[in-house]
Amino acid sequence: MFFSLTSMKNLPFVTMANGSMVLAHGVETVNLFPSLSIDNVLHVPGSILNLLSISYLTRFLDCVIFFTITFVCLQDRSLR
Repeated sequence: MFFSLTSMKNLPFVTMANGSMVLAHGVETVNLFPSLSIDNVLHVPGSILNLLSISYLTRFLDCVIFFTITFVCLQDRSLR
């Protein structure tokens, strides 16, 4: 999902599921869809999954997120 990584000073440590701390190696914009890009995505070496922070996503996109057993819905707050 990363085309190129930008190195920055003071990248954060990320706490992994097993409790270990891993230093992020870079930051980039990721295009999830042609109409949806997310800025400041961290590259965390050793993570085998792509994870999104729901609180960051709702603030960044100003949206609400609904989860059901079969799908996830992101809705613009102005359309509620």
